[in-house]
Amino acid sequence: MHNPISKFLKNKLGFSNVLTAIITVVVAAILIIVAALIISSVNDSLPEVTGEANLTITNVVSGAYDALNLLQIVLIVLAASAIIAAVIGGFMYMRSRE
Repeated sequence: MHNPISKFLKNKLGFSNVLTAIITVVVAAILIIVAALIISSVNDSLPEVTGEANLTITNVVSGAYDALNLLQIVLIVLAASAIIAAVIGGFMYMRSRE
């Protein structure tokens, strides 16, 4: 009896696409963590100022943290697209067997 899983594993293109998607999601998560650390370090190293300069620094740091929150949504979208690609790839593989 022919095992379809062994044929899939021999086809390195399908496996490498799934692996690439997983690595992309992991690297994106690590980059978001690094960006948060950088923003936090920059915020801590800024001098104490008063007046309009303080308001500007507060707005910039707040905007940076808001952007990091949006990057979490991008990470979820990347993971969902990787899952969808794997499912569609599986369906295409099963269809090509017929």
